[in-house]
Amino acid sequence: MNQMYEWSDIINYCEENDVRLYFILSPSVYEFYTLIKLLRVQSLDYPVWVDPSGSFLAANRFMLKGEKNCYLLDADNRIILVGIPLRNSALWEEYKRLMITKN
Repeated sequence: MNQMYEWSDIINYCEENDVRLYFILSPSVYEFYTLIKLLRVQSLDYPVWVDPSGSFLAANRFMLKGEKNCYLLDADNRIILVGIPLRNSALWEEYKRLMITKN
């Protein structure tokens, strides 16, 4: 959560190109209250879902608990690209190419 500012360029790109962006966070029981406090003090302009029960992880069994990743979904909610584009310019270019193609 402390690194959300790193996503600002990606968030701006998505907003400018009508691409829906969601953050889904699945904190442990011990992290939950700290996360809620952080979310309250930050003014975020994009949706953040907090899933303390782990239902998102349970519904998506391909994911591992504690794994941090980014998924690009098509119109049918199928995964078409996996990877965190923050520090990988080639991956970010591929995300943009696919987002423009699918949008």
